[in-house]
Amino acid sequence: MHLYRTGERTWVFTVVMHHIAADFWSLALLLSEVRSRLEGTPNRFTLDGGAFAAYAERQQAFLSGEHARALLDSEAKRLADVPPALDLYGDRPRPPVPSYDGGSAPFALSVTATEAVRRLARETSSTPYSVLLSAYFVLLSRLSGQQEILIGTPTSGRLHRQFRDALGNFVNTVVVRGEVDEEVTYRQLLASSRERVSEAMRAQELPFPWLVRELAPPRDPSRTPLYQAGFAWDRLPFLNDMDAFFLLEPGPGAELGIAGATLRPYPLPQQEGQTDLWVEMGAERDGAFAGVLRYNTDIFGAGTARELAATFVTTVETLVDRPDEPLHQLARGDERQRALLAEWGAGPERALPVAELPQLFRERVRTAPDAVALVADGEEWSYGRLLTAVERTAAALRAAGIAPGDRVAVMVERGAPPPRPRCWGAGVRGRVCPARPQVARGAAELHGGGLPCPAAAEPGRPAGELAAGASGAGPGRPPGRCPARARAGHRPRRPGVHPLHVGFHRPPQGRGDPAQRADESAAVDSGDHRVRRGGQSARGHHDLLRHRGT
Repeated sequence: MHLYRTGERTWVFTVVMHHIAADFWSLALLLSEVRSRLEGTPNRFTLDGGAFAAYAERQQAFLSGEHARALLDSEAKRLADVPPALDLYGDRPRPPVPSYDGGSAPFALSVTATEAVRRLARETSSTPYSVLLSAYFVLLSRLSGQQEILIGTPTSGRLHRQFRDALGNFVNTVVVRGEVDEEVTYRQLLASSRERVSEAMRAQELPFPWLVRELAPPRDPSRTPLYQAGFAWDRLPFLNDMDAFFLLEPGPGAELGIAGATLRPYPLPQQEGQTDLWVEMGAERDGAFAGVLRYNTDIFGAGTARELAATFVTTVETLVDRPDEPLHQLARGDERQRALLAEWGAGPERALPVAELPQLFRERVRTAPDAVALVADGEEWSYGRLLTAVERTAAALRAAGIAPGDRVAVMVERGAPPPRPRCWGAGVRGRVCPARPQVARGAAELHGGGLPCPAAAEPGRPAGELAAGASGAGPGRPPGRCPARARAGHRPRRPGVHPLHVGFHRPPQGRGDPAQRADESAAVDSGDHRVRRGGQSARGHHDLLRHRGT
C-alpha cells in the first residue's frame, strides 16, 4: 500500500494484493470502507479479515462428506466424454509449456445491442450473462469447428451469509458444457445454455482444483485442464457507481466525487494469460456493456486479439438482432470482416495442367529420373526408383483384381518403402494394405486404377473406420471388409482375406531406363482420389478429389 504524490493537488493511491488474499468482492468491501471514512459516515459492512480461516475449515469438512461425494459423482457424469481440448488456431504454435503471459483487448457493445441483450434476457427469463455467454459459445464453436465447448466461469463462492463481509479469495470456477448446433435458432441455444449453466452451478461448492484432482482427466501440460476459454461477469456488488473505474479504457468521464475529493481510475492492464481466451464483462460505459478480451500471448498476437474482440461484438449484435433464425443462416462478421475474408480468399488464378496425376508423375520420371522425389527415414528416393516401386505395386494390385474405380484402403505409416511390404486383400473389392509405404502405395493404386484412401486406414484407427475405408467400391459393388487389428507382419484372421506379397526386393519386371519405362507405361484414366474426413460415425465422409485439382 502506497500513496504517490504526482502534483500539488494530485495523488495516486495504490494497493497491491496477491489474488490468493483477495477477490473482486473483497475489493468492493475495501472501497466501501475507504468511501465511508472519507465521508465520515459509518460503513454498512463489517469487514472481517479472519473469516477466511473458518471458511477453509468448513470447506475441508464439507469435502469429506457424502454431499460432496454425490456432487462429484454428478460432475463425473456431466463431464464424461468431453472434448480433449478446444482447438483454437492462433498466430504461433502452442508451446509445450505455457508461459502464462497475456495481453488485453478492450471492446464495447453499442447501446442498441446492449438494449437488445437486455430485452432478449427478459423475454427468455434469463440474464444478460446467459445471453452473452451463449454468444461466446457460438464464437468459440465457429473458431474451433467444434460443437461441444467447455467454458470456465467464476462464481463468488460466498454461498453462506456469514462470509458476505469477509476479506479473502472465495472465488471458485465451474465448467459450463455447451453445445452449438448451427441448425437451431439463437433463442433455442440460449434456452439450452441456461439449463447447462444451472447444471454447472449445482457443483459450485466443489473447489475446481479438487475437482480436477478427483476426476483426473487426461492432461496436456500445454493447456489448462478441462477448459481453455473463460467467461466472467464482473460487477462490483453495492458499488455500481464505480463500475467505470475497472474498465481497461475507462474514458475521461470516469470520476467520482467523495467528501470534496475527486476520484479517478488509474488503469493498469492485466497481463496474464492463464487460458487461451478469457472474456470479462459486466461493466457499462454510457449505457452500453463494455468488456475486455484477455488472451495468451504464446498463441495470439495483439492484432489477432483485437480482431477476435471485434468478432465477438459482431457475433453478439447479429445474434440478438435475429434470435429466431437458424444460426447457419446468419452472417459471420460485419461488412469489413467479410470484405477482408474475401480479399484473403481471392488470389491469382493459376492454370491447372490438363494431364492427370499419374501422367504428371510419369512425365517427371521421363524428364528427370534422377531428381529426388521424396526423402523419408533418412533415405532419398529418386523419381526413377520410385517408379520401380510403383510399377511393382501397381502390377500386383491389378493381378489381385483391382479394377478402375475400386476403392483401396491403405493402412500405412508415413515414410519410405520397406524391403518387403505386403498388402492384405479384404472382401471382394475393398483392399487393405497395412504395411508401408504411403507415397509409393498411393501412387501405385493410381497407376493401377484404384482409388486410394490413405487417411481411412492409418494404423491404430478403430476397426469400424478401417472397414469403412475398405468398403463401398462403387455402384453395384459389395462393400469390402477390413481386419479389426491388421498390422504389418500379422496376417488377419478372417475368412476371405488373402495376403498379397508385393516384393520391392525383387528386380523390376520392366527393362530399360526409367524414362523409357515411363513413356511405355499405359495411361490409366481413373481420374479420382478419395479422401476420408472425420465424422460422428466410424464411416465418416469420403470426398472425391479429381486429379486435375491435386
